[in-house]
Amino acid sequence: MSTTLPTLLFKATSGGTFSYPDGYDNVSNQDLVDLYRLTQKALLSLETEIDKRSITVGIGVEKAIRRVKEIYKEVRITKRVSEKSERAIHSAISAVTGPVFTDHGARRYQLFFIDILNLKNDGIFILCAASLGKEKVRSMKKEDRIEFLDYLANNLSTFNSSALDDLATKFDVPKHDMYSERNQRKRCLSQVLEISPRKEQQSVLQGKGPEVAAVSTSMETEQILRRQSQIEYRYSNAPVTSISPLGEKLTDAIKSSKQWQWERAVGQTDVTGCITALAPKDRNIDISLNMLVGFEMGTKLIEELGIIPM
Repeated sequence: MSTTLPTLLFKATSGGTFSYPDGYDNVSNQDLVDLYRLTQKALLSLETEIDKRSITVGIGVEKAIRRVKEIYKEVRITKRVSEKSERAIHSAISAVTGPVFTDHGARRYQLFFIDILNLKNDGIFILCAASLGKEKVRSMKKEDRIEFLDYLANNLSTFNSSALDDLATKFDVPKHDMYSERNQRKRCLSQVLEISPRKEQQSVLQGKGPEVAAVSTSMETEQILRRQSQIEYRYSNAPVTSISPLGEKLTDAIKSSKQWQWERAVGQTDVTGCITALAPKDRNIDISLNMLVGFEMGTKLIEELGIIPM
């Protein structure tokens, strides 16, 4: 049985019907305006029904550009964005300033806004973040994302606005040179390896006295593992189902972490980066197993384990 695809037909006052690929040569100006208004109403009706059914629809480059233009006009006039757009802006900023996402859809969203940030226009970043939410970006095809970025790069002056600049200051859009993809990967590695010691650790390491010499074996192991060339395997992306067998206390502590909450917020629900492991080439060195836990619950775990500050 053959399948017939849905077709949109227009009917002019002359009585004839046609579809948009046929062109508008024989359509009067008044009919053209009336049809335009009707299709706008039809589009709004369809979008409302799609939202009602919670259907995810891929957004093409034309629709993305149209959406950006609409929000630009709104911001230029009102000097503000909606609460929904505010949440979208915070999500985009969190994506570019955080660790590398492991979920493919979330990573696509993350890279998209890193590319936007690299246009070196804070107002454009605000505009795109306010216009395109996570699901819209995740559902865009690769060629559409590239075409959209190309459009922006060639039309930056079109969207110049003091209102957007003010919003960029308000939301504290990050600097592009600090949050490029390359630097993001470095930050992710730093987080896993804990290259940046906490202030408490720095005060000990920079101090004078016997405590500096009394560096523990675990600290030495950590320092060795920091040398990237000596790490043979890195492990991450633990299935979320593997967390529960660790026990209620550890599970709750992991789920209270900012990393866990972040992953859930961006739609990364199957795996987590809260647990990572580093296996050295030298089999005489222990494997480093790291967990990210929330501060309060992590503090309780430290107290229960009786771990002594270094």
